[in-house]
Amino acid sequence: AYGENAAKIRQSIDATTKKLSDNAKTQNKIDNLDDSTRNMLAEYSAVLSQLESYRKYNEQLQKLIASQEKEIGKINIQIESIEETRQKIYPFLSTAIDSLDKFIEMDIPFLPEERRNRVIRLKNNLDRSDIALSEKLRQVFEAYRIELDYGKTIETYRGAIDNKSFDNQSFHFLRVGRIALFYISLDYSSCGHWDVKNKKWQSLDNSYIYSIKQGINIAEKKLPPSLLKLPLKTAGNNSGGAQ
Repeated sequence: AYGENAAKIRQSIDATTKKLSDNAKTQNKIDNLDDSTRNMLAEYSAVLSQLESYRKYNEQLQKLIASQEKEIGKINIQIESIEETRQKIYPFLSTAIDSLDKFIEMDIPFLPEERRNRVIRLKNNLDRSDIALSEKLRQVFEAYRIELDYGKTIETYRGAIDNKSFDNQSFHFLRVGRIALFYISLDYSSCGHWDVKNKKWQSLDNSYIYSIKQGINIAEKKLPPSLLKLPLKTAGNNSGGAQ
């Protein structure tokens, strides 16, 4: 009887031990399952976070692209405006140069070669693609400024008269503003002036030689400014008076 009871007790202990062992294995499986689930949840959360970062980045990128497209649109409008302005400026410059050329032809003939060459350069530069439009504008305005300054100054220079009757003889010239232009021979033996009304060179009485010489010295700053007795005849004034 004792042996049977001992056997039953061992069986009961073995069964309990097996059950406990099975329960432990099941718990381990559950624990392992929880670890795997937690890892998957952590990875899923990380993916969601990364996706959210990408979403925000794309939003910012779209805003940046929209802003750039807006700026490009403004630039295109400005370019169109610039091109339109360029199309208007070129005819303006061409007309301004032609007007300057005609004005020089009608003006008293001082520094003829220098002034003609300036106009020729302006015309040539207008067709050059390597010169910026702003520089072409500056050159035209500078040419007009130079011509404007001629009317406020006196000047002397040496040159020839483009006329067969003078046989390319060299003279001293005296320009008074742009209202009078005198010449005097290099030996100071003869003198003359540009007849504004008749648009031709005309000789003057030798009594004006001294005043012309004085005017040349004043223009060269060898003498202080002073009144000179010179005939000033304009297109609207037919009489030559002492000035």
